[in-house]
Amino acid sequence: MSYCRFENTTGDLRDCIDALGELTQDKVNRMSQHERPAVLELISLCQEVVERFDEYGDAYEFNPTQEMIKKSHEKEGY
Repeated sequence: MSYCRFENTTGDLRDCIDALGELTQDKVNRMSQHERPAVLELISLCQEVVERFDEYGDAYEFNPTQEMIKKSHEKEGY
């Protein structure tokens, strides 16, 4: 649903970030043939999000400051 797309995805993305932080070579070796490329695709998509936001963020008057980012990280325990 588009009305909660970003809210729902944020939690899932944080879960993926935590999982990436816990990766070991053994866990990578045990990944399915579908999961391993999905990790690389996720990283690529995250890079694309940042690039697009850098390009279009100001056009939508949505320009988070470093303080907003810091508060978000504190809220999530990072």
